[in-house]
Formats: sequence, C-alpha cells, structure tokens
Amino acid sequence: MSVQEIHADPRIKDDVGKVAIQRGPVVYALEEADNGKHLQANSVAADAQFTVTENNSTFAVPTVQLTTTGTHTDAATVPGTLYGASATVLTHAQRLVFIPYFAWANRTPGEMMVWVHQH
Repeated sequence: MSVQEIHADPRIKDDVGKVAIQRGPVVYALEEADNGKHLQANSVAADAQFTVTENNSTFAVPTVQLTTTGTHTDAATVPGTLYGASATVLTHAQRLVFIPYFAWANRTPGEMMVWVHQH
C-alpha cells in the first residue's frame, strides 16, 4: 500500500495548508512519545518519502510506523518573553515518526497531532 498525503478542506481554517498521512485505510498521527514536544512546529514535504516499518514491541498489537525527514521550526526570542522584535526563526531537519491514529495514548501522556503543516 502506498502512503498518501490527504489535504484538508480549505474551508476549515485551522487546517489550511495541512495534510493527514494515510496508508491504505489507516490514518496516522504524530505523537510526543516519538517526536518530542511542540508537534505543531513540525512540517512534512509535499514529496516526502516514507519508510514503512513493522513495530511489534512498543504496542500491544503489531502496528506499522511511517518515518520521514521533515522540518521543525524553533522561534528564538529573548528568554522569558513570548514576543519580541528581535525574534529569529530557526529550522532544522527533524525525523518524524507517524503511528496509526488508533494507537496513540497507549504509552505515555503527551501531545498528538493528525493534521501536519506541509512545506
């Protein structure tokens, strides 16, 4: 089965420019346990290539994980402030691990995200 990037309906303003990752009938999600905090700062390329891996050890049932290299954006401001004129945006390559949506919240508490920015 091929991996597809499913585009959000542009009438849903919070999902404009975002995609969901799907393989066959299964929708995937990013989870903090694999990808760290601030999931909203991650993005995936329009032509991303995914590695498909069976995972038999982390979850109670066998699952298939999808891995790709995406981009993580960090906003650096003056420590202790939320905003600043001298803010600098920094980006770096980030390994992104997608797990089946049905499997999230089965390891540790944390963030989860289905709709991911596309660059």
